Amino acid sequence: MRHSSRWFIGMTAGLVLLLSPAWAPASVLESPADGATVSGLGFISGWKCDAGNITVKFFDVGDDGEFSPLGEPISLATQQSRADTRPACGTDDNGFIAQINWNFLGDGSHIAVVYDDEVEFGRATFSVGTLGESFVTGAAGECTIADFPSTGESATFKWNQSTQHLELVPIDPDLAQFDGTWHAEANTTGSVCLITEFDCEISNGDLSCRPGGLELLTGTVDSSGSVVGVIHLNPPGEFSGTIQDGIGEGTVSYPNCSGTWTLTKQ
Repeated sequence: MRHSSRWFIGMTAGLVLLLSPAWAPASVLESPADGATVSGLGFISGWKCDAGNITVKFFDVGDDGEFSPLGEPISLATQQSRADTRPACGTDDNGFIAQINWNFLGDGSHIAVVYDDEVEFGRATFSVGTLGESFVTGAAGECTIADFPSTGESATFKWNQSTQHLELVPIDPDLAQFDGTWHAEANTTGSVCLITEFDCEISNGDLSCRPGGLELLTGTVDSSGSVVGVIHLNPPGEFSGTIQDGIGEGTVSYPNCSGTWTLTKQ
């Protein structure tokens, strides 16, 4: 029994040693992550215990496997506060970071290598996608992705020149109740009138109806459910109304045609 007890104590001590912070990694290159795709303005960042002079170099790799440097080494700001590194380092001031315009590297695959006092401690292979320019100006646009971040939800992204990215548009909780597909029916009279039935989409207060892929009506819905919009004909018309509890109704008017409309959430 004495021999068994010593064996058990020895095993316990070994497990404690294996699980102790001293065995945790002493450095991590977090961005760019290995295998990541990046674009626009971003950061190269991570952390390292007891860091000295942290630099990063970027490389292309030729068909012969040889590294071709892309520009000069870049110095990174060190001793950044990172409370999450205390278990590994025993201190908090272990972060390193620098802003970078990934577009300067050009499209394709590249390698980032980080050094501490010129000694390599991490690397990552990543891809860069650009719009053909190092810094795009004068562009504007937005898009909505259906079933993101989960099925039945949608998210809208808008171009941000300052970051060179499509940024997530904040969702107003009062507008989220209207998001989704709506079935429209028009009851109009006149010599030239709308299609009587079609589907519309509402996302973060923006309403769009495109029967057959053609933009027919666009408008907005505010947090109270008030609807206003434009009919894209020549000459154009207008519509207005309200939406409450999954049902909308209002009036429509354009040259030689007028009447009412209803919306029902699908």
